[in-house]
Amino acid sequence: MQAVILIGGFGTRLYPFTYTTPKSLLPIANRPFLELECQWLRANGVTEVVFAVSHFAQAIVEYMQSGNVADGFEVKVRLEEQPLGSGGALKNCADILQDDFLLLNGDILMDMDLGKLLASHRGAGAMVTATVSRIEDTRRWGILDIQDDDRVLGWQEKPDPAEAKSLWGNVGAWAISRSILDCIPEGRFVSLEKETFPALFEKGEPFFGHRFSGYWKDIGTLDNYVQANRDLQAGAIRGLQPAGRETSKGIWIDDSAQVADDAVLTPPVVLGADCRIGRGARILGPTVMGGGVQVGAEARIESSILWPNAKAGDRVAMRDCVIGEAEIGSDCALAGCSIASNTVVAEGMRLSVGTVFGPGSRVCGPV
Repeated sequence: MQAVILIGGFGTRLYPFTYTTPKSLLPIANRPFLELECQWLRANGVTEVVFAVSHFAQAIVEYMQSGNVADGFEVKVRLEEQPLGSGGALKNCADILQDDFLLLNGDILMDMDLGKLLASHRGAGAMVTATVSRIEDTRRWGILDIQDDDRVLGWQEKPDPAEAKSLWGNVGAWAISRSILDCIPEGRFVSLEKETFPALFEKGEPFFGHRFSGYWKDIGTLDNYVQANRDLQAGAIRGLQPAGRETSKGIWIDDSAQVADDAVLTPPVVLGADCRIGRGARILGPTVMGGGVQVGAEARIESSILWPNAKAGDRVAMRDCVIGEAEIGSDCALAGCSIASNTVVAEGMRLSVGTVFGPGSRVCGPV
């Protein structure tokens, strides 16, 4: 089974974190998203993965070469010298694509049985089979005009609810026949959703939907990224779990982490390698702390995500925050903040809901 993963986007909805880190490497409960996706692919019998990369290509390639993320299947990388869009990226892989293959957006976390998707596609004799799930807000998704027999008659991109043909939204996982490549021009930007698929409908090509009711999450927004971390901690994603060893119900701690005897951990909590939790600190879940995180004495960290090597000083109070590899000074109070890597927040600062700092910021005065 062959799968093409589209990971060439800029991840603009996840700024400021994707200024310095590709979306596919964002940590989800201390596991890079790409690692979770590869585990899912292996479990579903995928034998070859083609990564279509553009933005941050070097970082992604280095990550794949650095460990065992690709163990169990053959990995190929196809680089876009300039952004080609979903259709152009697919055409760029034409020489290595087989008769039927899977196409997956590189920001979808899900637990679907990919074998069932491919079987549905082949059974229908389809050129394209799009995975669909019932959604609430049609303005956020591609909507498919799907019939009772699963044949799709049209595609609407983010329609107003009053104009939507259905409530079945595109999930971002397709089974596709190689013949689609004849419908995609070469050497330019092409959108499958806006150009290729409408052309297929006009020609009456067999386009079907595969209805899916399990777990899926587009991690491409900050709210969804945070929720994906919480879902993984809660065991909501079949076959996947946080990094580390579950030392007690809902508490995952790497064996190298050090937690003061009088510190309190309230699940769910994930602590990465070499974490240091100071005396009297309170860590209230759902909270994730990456490798090398340091939390000072009497600090209170609640419902937050701290990336590897972040530092929170003594008596820091933090709630509902996402913190990159940043340093938060002692006696700071933060609520609902997004702080990117290489940022320093001076002692005693008070940062309110909605505060965002990009990479390399220095915060030492009124905000």
